[in-house]
Amino acid sequence: MHYSDEFIRRNYAGCLVLFAILLGGTTKQGIWSDSLLYVLAIPAVIIGFSNLFENRLGGFARGFCIAIIVILVAQFLPIDIVKNLPEYQIPSDGSYFLTTVPSRSFNLIITSIVLLGFFLYLATLSGDSLQSLINFVFIGVALNALITVIQLSFDSKIVISGLLPYTIRMGTFQNENHFGSLSYLVIPFLAWRFLLMRWNPVLYAIAGLVLAGLQFAVGARAGMIISTSLFLFCFVWAITHKKPLAVKVIIFSVGVALVGYLFLTQESSSLIDTSSRDYYFLKSWDIATKNWLTGTGLGSFFSIWPIYEDTTNLGETYITHVHNDYIELFLETGISFFILVAIFIALIARNGLTNEFTQAAAISIFSIMIHSFVDFPLRTMAISMVFILSIAIILTKPEEVGGREKKKVKKRSRKVAG
Repeated sequence: MHYSDEFIRRNYAGCLVLFAILLGGTTKQGIWSDSLLYVLAIPAVIIGFSNLFENRLGGFARGFCIAIIVILVAQFLPIDIVKNLPEYQIPSDGSYFLTTVPSRSFNLIITSIVLLGFFLYLATLSGDSLQSLINFVFIGVALNALITVIQLSFDSKIVISGLLPYTIRMGTFQNENHFGSLSYLVIPFLAWRFLLMRWNPVLYAIAGLVLAGLQFAVGARAGMIISTSLFLFCFVWAITHKKPLAVKVIIFSVGVALVGYLFLTQESSSLIDTSSRDYYFLKSWDIATKNWLTGTGLGSFFSIWPIYEDTTNLGETYITHVHNDYIELFLETGISFFILVAIFIALIARNGLTNEFTQAAAISIFSIMIHSFVDFPLRTMAISMVFILSIAIILTKPEEVGGREKKKVKKRSRKVAG
């Protein structure tokens, strides 16, 4: 690939990530900001899918992508799922699909295709290009931090309406906790850049403490716990990175377990209390187990929940998500979701310790997966695009062409010398 071509493709991908961070701070569907991102991503999606079998992914990772496509397509197979749902209104024309909500499923499929296509596009870039894309993430986070500082400088909380198709409450995000998600996602990459690539603990401390401090300032409990834990954990990870692999695995496992324990035991939502959340979790799990084979369709929770909800638990708050992406996606897609999660974790665990850069990406991935137990941050384009970039960093194979050429040159030189 020509250098100028790689330069253009790399900066195009970086601009997509940056625009997503600045415009994709909500979980709403069908809004113009997300539609704009989809349009801008069309070239990446086309290039990505056209190179499905000619990129730097391994066979298992490529098969994982194909499995996702199969699940998405299956949403519109003529499978009569509505007969298992009490009081569900069957279409008057007698038509049906596996999904009970075709319009919402279609919107989510479009989003999934864009993200998957972008991932495949990233898999065509070089390793150096993937590293350079982190600079765009840094810029997006810095701009969000700057906007947040400006908002906090006023006596009263500043809420911005009319600029984007959603109300901006913190940074460019509608939700403070999702703003916190962006902040802690970048901390492992800060450690990689300022503690491993070049030893500059002062810059790491300044950047990390600013991001963690902003979470306390805005009252994002998820951001407080995960950002502070990751800041300390990544420092320990960085100063022990030359230890044997077994030691690094132990440190990484203990760190993930500690962050998960602190978060799951201390985090609470400002929207629903603990007892209500437990009820939503247990009831949603019960609905999911009743439809465990195929699920009720992508995006169907909003329509399915009222059918099963106990009238004695009705309150002022009407939930649109379970606040646990694992339960919600199990409810919507069935057992295939947990199969995909198991494969995904295996792929990340297998390739995540390849080098310091992939380790940073793995820490980011597992931190967002922990957060997804009590929230749905990946339903924002801002978080999902950075998440996709982290996955691409881990699952793309290192370039081998240069090494093979060097071996050939050495063999030729030996023959000449002989």
